[in-house]
Amino acid sequence: MSNLEDIIKQKVDQFDVPFNEAHWEAMEAKLHAIKMAKIRKNIFIAAGVITIISVVSIFLYNPKTTPEQISNHTNEATINSSPIKVNSNSDKEIVVKTNNNQPTNNSSQELKLEKETPIQTPTITIDENTQKLLAETPQENKITSRTLSAEFIVYNNRICLGEEVSFEVIERKNVTYQWSFGDGTTSTKANPKHTYLNDGVYTVSLTVTDINSGKNVSNEVKRAVEILPLPNAEFSSFEEAEKHDDNKLKYPYTSFVAKDKELEAYTWNFGNGQTDSQHNPKIIFDKKGSFKTTLMVRNSFGCVNSLSKIITIDFPFNLFAPNAFSPNYDGENDTFIPKALLAWDVQFEMLIKNKAGDVVFKSTDKYNGWNGKLNNTGADLDPGIYFWQVITFDADGNPHQHFGKINLIK
Repeated sequence: MSNLEDIIKQKVDQFDVPFNEAHWEAMEAKLHAIKMAKIRKNIFIAAGVITIISVVSIFLYNPKTTPEQISNHTNEATINSSPIKVNSNSDKEIVVKTNNNQPTNNSSQELKLEKETPIQTPTITIDENTQKLLAETPQENKITSRTLSAEFIVYNNRICLGEEVSFEVIERKNVTYQWSFGDGTTSTKANPKHTYLNDGVYTVSLTVTDINSGKNVSNEVKRAVEILPLPNAEFSSFEEAEKHDDNKLKYPYTSFVAKDKELEAYTWNFGNGQTDSQHNPKIIFDKKGSFKTTLMVRNSFGCVNSLSKIITIDFPFNLFAPNAFSPNYDGENDTFIPKALLAWDVQFEMLIKNKAGDVVFKSTDKYNGWNGKLNNTGADLDPGIYFWQVITFDADGNPHQHFGKINLIK
């Protein structure tokens, strides 16, 4: 038998296998299949690791997670496919089960791997602070009351009586407001405005209530508002009758007296175009009638107050000036001058102005009235309306201005 075996072996060694290209292509296809199997294996392993990390994270950061929830998450992460049997070179068998945990022996679904790769469970390290936080976390979710602020801003916290004070809150989210202005009045607005009826110092407080928890916070810091007093604008007046003394004009003054004598400023408006800034002024009304006189005063705080009264004039000062004249040399009304200046021995100055405000005539002599010409010697002026101004001086040498208009007729 040994001779026969030697002969067969010799024949086999002498046999030359011819090159076949189809055999090489088949071999390359098998190698490619093995490579794709390795890639699928790696994908499978990565999916398993991700599933394990997700389950561990849910358990650690959600104390309320129950075993049933963990099971649900695990089932959701299970690969929904047919079972896969993995054969390793060591002839050990790894079977991946389906959702019903039943293995399968279907050879068409088996995946052959050259080498078994074990799945590594990741290690998660929790530091001491995190462990303490997890230990202190309540098992039930609780609503913690937030810290509220009842602080507020006061605008114009030192103002004059009658002016408005504005308030603005700091806390604005999910709260209600209860204001107390210190004078018995309240408000529930977020940013109210308030006007005090009396001067003085007032303490304003605010209570803030959380709508969700009902927690109240009262402002412990006192907010003072100072309301400054107004000056007294009360005044009185009296009228003097017109008098003559040795042919000297005694003007019918109307005198005014402000009640408060220690104010910073006085502003008078007598309702006839005249004004004054003295404490106790006196003026002359040119016409008889009623006039609205207003006094405005300011005190040392800068607060302003005013008062108006109707003043009745019974003894006006009248220059008896005509409202028209015709210089046609007929001997009647040929010149213009107020008749009172002709009757009284008073010092005066008279100006005549056109509509543009230019002075066309000036005189200090009661016998030298205006004749309708420029400076009484030039060309005749156009007919129309002109304005006159007379400044007179009383027995004490005080000047007084009087105004009117005259119609030049030709």
